Amino acid sequence: MSAAGTNQRLWGHAVVDIDEVISGAKRPERTLELCLRPDLAAKLEDVQRRYAEEKDRPRESLADGGNLGALADELKAIKAEAAEHTIVFRFRSLNHYRIQTLARDLPPRDGVPMDKRLGYNVDALTWNLFRECCYEPDLTDEQVERLIGPKDRVGDGVLSPSQWKRLDETLDAVNFAARDIPF
Repeated sequence: MSAAGTNQRLWGHAVVDIDEVISGAKRPERTLELCLRPDLAAKLEDVQRRYAEEKDRPRESLADGGNLGALADELKAIKAEAAEHTIVFRFRSLNHYRIQTLARDLPPRDGVPMDKRLGYNVDALTWNLFRECCYEPDLTDEQVERLIGPKDRVGDGVLSPSQWKRLDETLDAVNFAARDIPF
């Protein structure tokens, strides 16, 4: 063994300094992009459909460009509007001890079978996970409540059911999914 003793180990064919590897460790992160105007998706689909129909329409002459230019401009405008209402959330996982502490400090609600089965308030844990894991944008408690709902009614915010599902899956993935880099 080297002079560093137990601080170095053979990994493959290279000697790795364990202290250096631990010092450089980072918690898992995920991003989630949500457009808070999902109604624009239907508008976009409609214009895309009209664009495809216009593109496939038989032409009377080479000069007959039809409405493609106007429809392309409309598509661009809808995408720009959607971009103005889109937020990229960045999440960093909590450590195991912090999650256990949060769950322990959130007693199950009476009359909520899932809470009783798991031993903690599921909605409040999800709210706290969002609050503590989301590091960008930096949201206030009031903004979190408007977005995802209050602690006792998580999911009662402005997100659609499919957006809520994606958010819930992202929180689960960042905190509980195995995600090592495969070699």
